[in-house]
Amino acid sequence: MFSKIEKLLTLKISLRIIIVIFLLFILFLIFFSGVVRHTVIGGNKFGKFGLFAESVAKFPRDIGIIVNRGLNRYLNNMSVIPLKDKINETAELKIYNNNKFSGGYLIFSAYSSDYEANIVYLYDLNNKKYLWKWVPDAVEILKNEPLLSTGQAKYQLNIGWNADDKNYSRRVFHPRHPLLMSDGSIIFHPGGGAPLVKLSACSEIDWVNYNFFHHSIEKINEDKIMATMTSKINKNNNIGKFFKDDGYAIVDSKNGKILKEESIIDILIDNDYEHLVLGRPFSTNVIHLNDSQPILINDNYVKEGDIAFSSRHLSTVFLYRPTDKKIVWLKSGPWLGQHDIDYLGEGIFSIYGNNNYLNMPGYKVDKKNPNAKNATKLYLYDTKNNQITTPFEKPMNSVEFNRESSGTQRVIDKNKLFMDIDFSLYFMDKEEIIWKFDKLVGKSNKSWFRWSTYFDNKEIDLDWIDKIKCK
Repeated sequence: MFSKIEKLLTLKISLRIIIVIFLLFILFLIFFSGVVRHTVIGGNKFGKFGLFAESVAKFPRDIGIIVNRGLNRYLNNMSVIPLKDKINETAELKIYNNNKFSGGYLIFSAYSSDYEANIVYLYDLNNKKYLWKWVPDAVEILKNEPLLSTGQAKYQLNIGWNADDKNYSRRVFHPRHPLLMSDGSIIFHPGGGAPLVKLSACSEIDWVNYNFFHHSIEKINEDKIMATMTSKINKNNNIGKFFKDDGYAIVDSKNGKILKEESIIDILIDNDYEHLVLGRPFSTNVIHLNDSQPILINDNYVKEGDIAFSSRHLSTVFLYRPTDKKIVWLKSGPWLGQHDIDYLGEGIFSIYGNNNYLNMPGYKVDKKNPNAKNATKLYLYDTKNNQITTPFEKPMNSVEFNRESSGTQRVIDKNKLFMDIDFSLYFMDKEEIIWKFDKLVGKSNKSWFRWSTYFDNKEIDLDWIDKIKCK
């Protein structure tokens, strides 16, 4: 056998053959690249070979993830990152200005070393201690997750789950935007397209809605919530891949049933904004809705029942009035790829602008201040006079706030800002950062967060804690 190998290695090949093989290889690369591009933008001409080619093209990225995460046992959880700065393991809350510190409470999801999974916490900033925790049973929640027909094939609701590997599903299961109810129960979804789940205060499963929920979950009242979801997947076409027609759903918080849902694409087209959706190259994720914010008050600028929407891939926010099926106003930019819109009253909306170019690496250049360390901004949009301001530039002037995607914000009294930037929680005024919170894991890691909520001391009722008796 070795002699055959030796003969093969010493075999003389003419230069002409080498050139022909090289040219054929170049032609194959061009063809293969064309197949990958065709498949990525939604084509199905090449069938299973196209899907195979797309998977092969992703291989170098997957190897990088395996190498980076495989060196750290915590990173295999996929929700933990190494610490870049030196932080005392016990100092999860770091207060920079005690005179401005006003306490409050946090609801967040993060990795627990005790459970080796991501769970939900209630944290008391005033006394620097955990008050409660909810521990989801990922395997129990996911075991009945159905498959949806997409015309060409069947996929699970969230392609991140692996029904044949329960340990993998448990690791990637990360509750998003946990919503606290008055009885101590919480509502969340565990991914970028997954079931909506309600757990009791004792972590028992009250209900699971197996639809394609993602991003924001907002309370309308104790009986109803509003959740962002993908309302159609390949319903009216045969492209062989997910076509995400995002929308919102009003859900009964008692039983998890959908009471109403609407498509964002339908809303835009019906209001003569079809150019935003149809006047661009095809994309399977043209809208990427990341916030459906119910308006709960009446004033001169909004009506109770209105909804403020944020579409990341359109770099657009708008106010919609379901009673009239009319868009009240719509604004594209100056924010790019933004997240999270809130109504502050008096016609003013806050918007978390990630300001990352979606079609190429890099951040939006600040023309007024090109030397700024951070491109991500918190915008205040005053609809009364179409004026836009960025009042928190000073405390946010740090590369740490450059967020390509994700992130949530809450402006308090128009003068203070709470931000979840995935790996840290911040509270600031217009002059400085007041405090920072990290959920530490081991001695050299900290957990990712997933859309946390801040309450001031007067906003949260914790009477249920003394009433609950868990087994």
